[in-house]
Amino acid sequence: MPLPDPQMIEDLSLTRLSPDTPAHAAVVSLPVPPGAGEVVVEGVPSQSVPIAWWPQHLAGGEGRGQPRRLLVSMAGGEQLPAEVHPSLSAASSGESAALPTWETRVLEHNNYVGAINWETGELVLRHGDREIGLRPGLLREDGEPMW
Repeated sequence: MPLPDPQMIEDLSLTRLSPDTPAHAAVVSLPVPPGAGEVVVEGVPSQSVPIAWWPQHLAGGEGRGQPRRLLVSMAGGEQLPAEVHPSLSAASSGESAALPTWETRVLEHNNYVGAINWETGELVLRHGDREIGLRPGLLREDGEPMW
């Protein structure tokens, strides 16, 4: 069975599940054919990271080890459009996205000998000059879990 041409990425439209709900960031797990390379989203700061690779028995010799699934993330200061279009060309996005960083941070812990050990920690996500700390089990004021 022949695999699709990487140019097929240019024909895709990605649609938000809830276009009436504001969204400032999105992530999609995108399957790609061998040779697709980096995929960005046109007009939106974005990046792609390989999360699965083509085995030789499926992609042939030249496709072996190339990404077969990309985690494409996009973010913007404004609301994302209801429909976006992936592109093979990083230059077409018009903006290069700075990579986000993360770390785990311990906020408090006990130092009592013989007591049950516990600590309160959070996952800190940073992008540019913005950061958010996510704590497992933390509830928002409306009762919804944050994580």
